[in-house]
Amino acid sequence: MKDIFEKMNKALKHLETLHDIFINEDNFKPEENLDYEIYRQNEEKLKEILNRLDFGSQLYDRKGRQMILADLLEYIFLGRGYYSVKSKEDKENFVRAILHFVNLLMCYEAMTVSDNLREKVLEKLGKENPEIRNEDHYNKLKDFSGTVGLKRENLRLPKI
Repeated sequence: MKDIFEKMNKALKHLETLHDIFINEDNFKPEENLDYEIYRQNEEKLKEILNRLDFGSQLYDRKGRQMILADLLEYIFLGRGYYSVKSKEDKENFVRAILHFVNLLMCYEAMTVSDNLREKVLEKLGKENPEIRNEDHYNKLKDFSGTVGLKRENLRLPKI
């Protein structure tokens, strides 16, 4: 999984690099000024429209964070993974990969019954995304001791 996350991170950094170069007028020769202006004007208009749509909160926001993460994963598997299917065996493996990934996501539910895991996840999220620490119930949830979901005795290892 780490490899997939690293590649997604590289893709985002690649887009950031392109933007950083094209939004800086100093990177263009005088005869390329029109290219810069076209990029700048389009970026400005795009930003204005996306702000009006509150698009940023659709990408990562405390209200819908779980669905946003699910959308991202859906894109990875259905938007990109689909193109890796070239044979019947690939199709079977593709479906198996999705099912195993769903199982991994379900493992995250262990946070609901483990003070230890919940605290570690919240600590790391708070460190890597400092705005999360300012959310209304961050400290309450971090300091909460007890189960949020199923009791541990109701959990069992599924056969794979």
